[in-house]
Amino acid sequence: MSKKPPDSVDDVFASLLTGKKKGAEPPAEPKAEAAPPPAPPPAPPAQAEPPAHTDLVPPPAPAPEPTPAPRAEPAIAATTQAPESNADKHKHEVDQEKLAASMLGIGGAKKVPSGAYKATKYNPETGKELPEPDAGDDGDDDVKPPKKGIPTGALMLGVFGVVIIGIIVTIATNPEYLARFQCQALGNKTKCVTEDDKLFDIDQRKLKEEDELMRNHYGSFDLNYSPPDKTTWTLKRVRYEEKRDDYISRIKKGGADQRVRKDEKELKTFAPVVGKELVLPVPFQNLPVLEREQEVKGKRITQEEISKRDKDKKDREDRGEKGEEEVQTVAMSSYVYTLEMIAPEFKPRKVALYEEPPPADIKKLEEQGWVLKKFTRTPDGRFIAENTSWDLPPTPQGIRGRYLAFLKEKKCLEQAPDFKAKSDKAKEDEIQLLWEQKAFTSELKATALENEKDPEWIKDKEKFLGEHQCPKAAK
Repeated sequence: MSKKPPDSVDDVFASLLTGKKKGAEPPAEPKAEAAPPPAPPPAPPAQAEPPAHTDLVPPPAPAPEPTPAPRAEPAIAATTQAPESNADKHKHEVDQEKLAASMLGIGGAKKVPSGAYKATKYNPETGKELPEPDAGDDGDDDVKPPKKGIPTGALMLGVFGVVIIGIIVTIATNPEYLARFQCQALGNKTKCVTEDDKLFDIDQRKLKEEDELMRNHYGSFDLNYSPPDKTTWTLKRVRYEEKRDDYISRIKKGGADQRVRKDEKELKTFAPVVGKELVLPVPFQNLPVLEREQEVKGKRITQEEISKRDKDKKDREDRGEKGEEEVQTVAMSSYVYTLEMIAPEFKPRKVALYEEPPPADIKKLEEQGWVLKKFTRTPDGRFIAENTSWDLPPTPQGIRGRYLAFLKEKKCLEQAPDFKAKSDKAKEDEIQLLWEQKAFTSELKATALENEKDPEWIKDKEKFLGEHQCPKAAK
């Protein structure tokens, strides 16, 4: 008896699925060598004919007497029962395929060779064939890789970034926060001031500036004059008042001058006494030029009262007592000082001393021949009027003696041969030089020439010059 060649792998796999060998009829009874099956289910009711599709699973054997059997792997053919319906049939085939795959290692480390078996899957409810899995798919649709969540570190980093961006946007859109950041983080000292601080500083500077504008000013000057033995003089003070706001507007913004003349007061009068000389210059110190007008409870108080109240208030605060009401500045007073000097045979001299700018009516005094002098602030904060020395201009009658002396020298100069030989322009220059040598200013010259309008004086002048004889050397 010849040996039978071994079956191929495909034949073995097919026989495991169908329970038949290649080219052999299904046996009537299972072989005794087969693995003992588990206890079979109760026998189905008798049927006239076996099911139509029995080529996949062998017919069940007659049920033997139930005996205890050792636990063993169940045979493929004994684990199923012939399907009773089309859906059960497909489910049965799927179970057979899974069992065979588990025994051969399909889906695990051991793979079935390509082309060894191709299983067709069906939907157990509809009976329709399911689509084949994609290439590279292991065929197990039930096993899906777990979804990967967002790492905790990345989530925290994202939240931190959003917070930082929010802070940056807040700082960049808020000027106050931006200034604080530039001050504290970047060290920019110019930004270490908030908007409220700036407004407060502006208000404080405004108050300080207004307080500086409304400080009391005091002026000084030294009076000197001529002739000292004949001059009588009187010094007066004129007060102008304007409201506080009008004063600030005028000084800071060049507003209209709203000062109103309030009163005039005579401070001092001097008249020369025979045998008693006055020491010149006469000093005048600490004359009020600008003063605050202040009130307490609507009552106007003087500067002396203000100083006394300030001292009393400080003493009360040192003792811990409550101070009185604050003093309010309601107006400003400007002072102008007028000086009038008179002497026999001299024209009167009138002077006005003020702090810039002068009141409107004081400006007009210059047109009337007044001399205007202003108090100028010095580096040490004082107000000084300089060059306050005046000579009283003589009257035409008072200067006639000096004028006749000039005319005598002029007569002798014109009779000199050298003078007659000069041109008209040279003659005018010679005469002008003589005026200056005799100390005739333009003002005195004009006053002296006023005598030429007096007919009586002209007769006396001609008689005097006719009698005057020039030195022979001058001929």
